[in-house]
Amino acid sequence: MEASQEPHLPNYMKDDNVSQETKNLISSLPSDKDFMGYSLYNYKGCWYYPNTLQAVLDVQEHFQPRKKDINLASLPKGGTTWLKSIVFSVLHREKYRENPETHPLLSQNPHDLVPFLEIELYAGSQTPDLTKFPSPMIFSTHMHLKTLLEATTKSSSSSSPCKIVYVCRGIKDTFVSAWHYRNKLHRTEMDQASFELMFDAYCRGVHLYGPYWEHVLSYWKGSLEDEEHVLFMKYEEIIEDPRLQVQRQAEFLNCPFTKEEEEKEPIIMFEDETYSAQDLHHPRIAENWRGPRDLQ
Repeated sequence: MEASQEPHLPNYMKDDNVSQETKNLISSLPSDKDFMGYSLYNYKGCWYYPNTLQAVLDVQEHFQPRKKDINLASLPKGGTTWLKSIVFSVLHREKYRENPETHPLLSQNPHDLVPFLEIELYAGSQTPDLTKFPSPMIFSTHMHLKTLLEATTKSSSSSSPCKIVYVCRGIKDTFVSAWHYRNKLHRTEMDQASFELMFDAYCRGVHLYGPYWEHVLSYWKGSLEDEEHVLFMKYEEIIEDPRLQVQRQAEFLNCPFTKEEEEKEPIIMFEDETYSAQDLHHPRIAENWRGPRDLQ
């Protein structure tokens, strides 16, 4: 059965919203199958399902971020939800300081507050009017750094792109999390043979937004070449030393914590609790999506 005929599949895995121009492009690209037999196509070194590739191309053509906007980047299942929670809390802490009970993370999923570019805003050939969004706006993406930069710098009158924060999660945990997600997605418990097929595909780099190492290295090198605009964070280091890592992030975003804030106030909020920097190793965030988005 074709992906477009699978009603339970998320839209980004399907092939039913692709322009003729993109179909022509796809016909010329290297292709392979994921472990479930769905087609992936390699565009500029990364693997995409057809609908995802269409959305990525639309982002590259139409996305015009403002200089103060922020892009969060990660691989699927690589710490995206947590990164969104932290950055949103850091950036907006002053706004909710007097009335913390009104903080959006008490009632909304992080994915509702920090939308995905290619999986939500530009999915289905949409072209959102970003001028209607508050500034600074936080966006999220799973795109390779080179692909993202082609979108963020194409129309800028300045050489300075907006800030990019990348989180890297270890390959083993990223893969295992992806495996559990695919089990949930297909609504059946997949067998050992399916696990081995997915493991083999992951090792070969044939997975959405893969290969893993090329994706991670693009942001690592980017952070070394342009530390003013690209911050590389490790998921495991955030857990190990949350105070230091959140301080790094706040300084990078030009909103550093004051000494008084660090000593007296909770600085990060998750869905139903606030945490001081010392308690940040308890990542209390929702696992479920709301709305059309279904890839973390």
